[in-house]
Amino acid sequence: MVVSAISNYYEQKTNRAILVTGDGDFSCLVYFFLQKHHEIIILAPSKDYCSYLLKKTNAPLVFLENIQSKLKKTPSKDGTLPGLFYLVKIL
Repeated sequence: MVVSAISNYYEQKTNRAILVTGDGDFSCLVYFFLQKHHEIIILAPSKDYCSYLLKKTNAPLVFLENIQSKLKKTPSKDGTLPGLFYLVKIL
């Protein structure tokens, strides 16, 4: 995932990133984007399940536990799938 994200950056396929993780192993990717002045937001499950390494990057950090009320569930068309969640507004 890190290699793909960096490749997309250099191939100019994206101008912003939303990283959905609480894993500190991705802090190097966050620092890379910050150094390149590439817009990035970290979407982590909760404060308890977010690595200190991500928190100390000072990148915008949003916790799912804080925005649950802003998540909407789309109904499934045929009733076989639970549907998808989408974010109404993040910030």
